[in-house]
Amino acid sequence: MSVAVARVRTAPLADVPVDFRWDRATGILAARIAHPVPASAPSAQFALAGRDGAWVTLELAGDRLTGVDVVVWPAVRVVPTLVAPVVEPVTLSWRRLAAAGAVRALATTLVAEVAPDRGLVRLRVAGRRVTRTVREARDVCIDLDHTGSFAGVWLLNVPPCPEGS
Repeated sequence: MSVAVARVRTAPLADVPVDFRWDRATGILAARIAHPVPASAPSAQFALAGRDGAWVTLELAGDRLTGVDVVVWPAVRVVPTLVAPVVEPVTLSWRRLAAAGAVRALATTLVAEVAPDRGLVRLRVAGRRVTRTVREARDVCIDLDHTGSFAGVWLLNVPPCPEGS
């Protein structure tokens, strides 16, 4: 099973703010994306379950991605050359996935890469593959593979993890 994005439409780059929060006790990183979504919009969660116990959740409402939670981190690899991606000027629609409702899980391989200052995080799904990157919000970008399926997420300008986490 893959997480196929319903459609991609041409639009200006999203400049929607993202609120990053660390949970000191658990080390969970939550990214809340401030897309305006009607309360009646269908919602869903997709849990990406890594074979190593890692757990990343995508929260959807209407046709927007509204949150990314890194609940259990996969092994984190520091990549000195990691830089923010070049993004395409399109907007994703997640409506079909959100309309499916409930919580769905996808067992996969998850890889976490960070820049040396850890302010740039890339979470990849199922190994290396050719992707295109689109901006979902000011500090969240999505990798899509050639089929239009979710291949990873970039978190930009992540605040430092609190000490002791």
